[in-house]
Amino acid sequence: SDTSDTAGSDTSDTAGSDTSDTAGSDESKEFIFVLPELTSTFDSVGGSASAAYTGNEQLSTLVAWDHSATSDGGCEDMLTIADVRPELAESWEFREDESLLVFNLREGVLSPFDNELTAEDVKWSFDRFKELARPAKFFYGNISLIDTENDPFVVIDDHTFGIKILQPGSMDVTLNVFFRLLVDDSTEALKHATDADPWATEWLSFNSANFGPWHFTEDDLTGGNEITWTRNPNYFGETGNVDRLIFREVTESSTRAQLLQAGEADAAAFLSFNDYQGLADTPAQVLPCVGPNRDLLLLNEADPRFADVRVRRAISAAIDRETIVANVYLGFADPSRDGLHSRFDVGERGDQFTYDPALARELLAEAGYPDGFDFEITLSPARPGAYAPNLAALIASQLSEVGLNVSLQEIASGSDFADKFNSGNYQAMVYNESIALPDPAYAWGLIALCEGYQNSFGYCDPMFDELQGQVRATLPGPERDALMRIMAAHIVENPPFIYIADNALPR
Repeated sequence: SDTSDTAGSDTSDTAGSDTSDTAGSDESKEFIFVLPELTSTFDSVGGSASAAYTGNEQLSTLVAWDHSATSDGGCEDMLTIADVRPELAESWEFREDESLLVFNLREGVLSPFDNELTAEDVKWSFDRFKELARPAKFFYGNISLIDTENDPFVVIDDHTFGIKILQPGSMDVTLNVFFRLLVDDSTEALKHATDADPWATEWLSFNSANFGPWHFTEDDLTGGNEITWTRNPNYFGETGNVDRLIFREVTESSTRAQLLQAGEADAAAFLSFNDYQGLADTPAQVLPCVGPNRDLLLLNEADPRFADVRVRRAISAAIDRETIVANVYLGFADPSRDGLHSRFDVGERGDQFTYDPALARELLAEAGYPDGFDFEITLSPARPGAYAPNLAALIASQLSEVGLNVSLQEIASGSDFADKFNSGNYQAMVYNESIALPDPAYAWGLIALCEGYQNSFGYCDPMFDELQGQVRATLPGPERDALMRIMAAHIVENPPFIYIADNALPR
């Protein structure tokens, strides 16, 4: 599903072998990563949900996540928007009364084609993203407010690149960790451009031309379900002891788990919770890394019943999140407490979600539905995962206790499910809020603004938009924490959807 275009997170549940050697022979130094699907394109501006894995490994971005700032390499602590380090850029600064964000590029950085990184490469790549990528409007309109009307990307000199900023914000620098903002070698890419394809999209779909640690061509793709990457011999940064990185498509979760146990794969993602639980007693390591993702129940406000905040609050009060986490997630999630992910540390919080069936019935009666009503929940194993049918069934069972009669519509195809979501052709939907940047303002801006990139359910609350804008514009610190606490409580009283579980997507 490409609905997660802006949302692939690099902190989430994964499993891997703890053997000291990589899978395969000792001489090969291969690292094998098994996924339920191989991305449909390796071009940074496109690709399916699994593109986050391959995209993050390419690492040709201006800045990168600094996992050293967290304990245990970033698994037990939530990364923050302050946890970034230099990558292609050595440093950054604001100039001209904070209207220009300037990145000072490393000198002598080479692509595998021996072309040196310049500010022209960055401008070409960013112009390309703005022109071709679906999330560009969201990035530059809701997260980092950039002057897109007046050629926002500026070449100052060969190794100095600037971005025109309309209003400085908390995520202006951090946004550039995202793999969709990968910097390509424009000199090489343009050799493969045509009049019909001026951005070399066809060639970049299966060939790399960037400044990161790996290199691949379409000849490295085997049968459409496996690709082998080799080292970029010119990469400027530190490298490990792996010579080849292999991404392999293995559709069944249980098969991916078996490959780990047998030492035939080094890492796997998107396993079922049962498989994660089963691996806990084997030599494989399960790393339940803290991430900002949340599972939720969308309620489409095109249906006037769900447009009534009393109905949304009633549904929230009718859901026993503790029971759901224990029985569906098997402990690999936290119950959602309020409008802010439970692992964000912003101090003492206010109002929280409560399980109160009596209150739910009272609110439904107040809204004019004393006998409840019928509605349908759409779900898909493609998103949030294989556990979606169990999650939806338990939600339906709990809602029946307050008079709501829920039927379930399961859609197997990820693309068909994405079409349903994007078109708003559903009454309610089990969904995953998958977040690229571990920050509440990003999460709130992604899905619930009146003009939110993923808002297909019609929620529009001016107070929500105002608070999100204030958090977005405020640098980390006590003032920002106070604003986030206000928003967290506001979502309890005026929920855009029903948060169910935090850190819930097994990747």
